[in-house]
Amino acid sequence: MVMLILLGMLVVLAFFMYRALVVDRIPKTITSHIVEAESEND
Repeated sequence: MVMLILLGMLVVLAFFMYRALVVDRIPKTITSHIVEAESEND
């Protein structure tokens, strides 16, 4: 039972870390695309 709880906590922790990495990466790519589009318009 304890192992199941620990495993669940580990999975949740890994999920949040993965989501944090993805959320960290996505805005940078979006902003870079916007900057590129704006520079092309000029």
